[in-house]
Amino acid sequence: MLRISKVERCLLPAALSAALMLAGCSRTPAEKEAGHLSKGRSLLSSRDYPRALLEFQNAAKTAPKDAEPYYQMGLTYLAQGKIPNAVQALARATKLNPNHAGAQTRLAGMMTMSRDSAVVQDAEERLKKVLGVTPDNADALSNLAIAEFQSGQKEEAMEHLQKALSKSPDFLPASVLLAKTRLAENDARGAEEALKQAVAQSPKSAVAALFLGELQLVLGNLQAGEKELLRALQLEPRYPAALRDLANLYVRAGNKPGADQMYQRLTALPEK
Repeated sequence: MLRISKVERCLLPAALSAALMLAGCSRTPAEKEAGHLSKGRSLLSSRDYPRALLEFQNAAKTAPKDAEPYYQMGLTYLAQGKIPNAVQALARATKLNPNHAGAQTRLAGMMTMSRDSAVVQDAEERLKKVLGVTPDNADALSNLAIAEFQSGQKEEAMEHLQKALSKSPDFLPASVLLAKTRLAENDARGAEEALKQAVAQSPKSAVAALFLGELQLVLGNLQAGEKELLRALQLEPRYPAALRDLANLYVRAGNKPGADQMYQRLTALPEK
């Protein structure tokens, strides 16, 4: 039987700790980066933005020439509504890797909102390059449609929107953009139909229910709007936009208890 001396027993924990440290040090930079990215994505999905951002920053330090950490930073900043930070991070990602489809698409999507025609043209060119590699990219197709609407190419924009929906029927941004386009053309029925199809394609999407509810309120269908907003809250009980819209609806309807309840739920949310 193997006997361990008293001195050996005392040294064993230290030896194990040293071995674990050496194992950690033996990880390659790529493995360390992958670990930070994995943790960051998990934190981002749970809306723990500060800790997610820290993980992505650590990933960037480990692999400073890789675009992915900066792309993930851009997504995190977007989720927080920090647009200038998001633009800076995504622009860095596209410089490090001009072929990063996600970074190019997200950056171009924000560029389409510019009033500068040169910026919109740049966005359009970026998106066309992405589609040259991934022609069925629904996100790139819908952002290209926005750029084309901005530059007055309505027929091309509608064509790309329809293609985005044919490739990904459950792609909500394309459905919302199509609904907004129909509404701008005074086609309320067409807008409603576009969002109803989106809800049918994504019955568990609180965002789809929210957009349909908001459209119903705009059209004056208050009961239908309330129904969809309540359904959005059933799907996601802590959905700030749905709570806000219902509170405003109840205020206008003179339903003070209902409005108070929604405002109490809003103020209880961690994100102020």
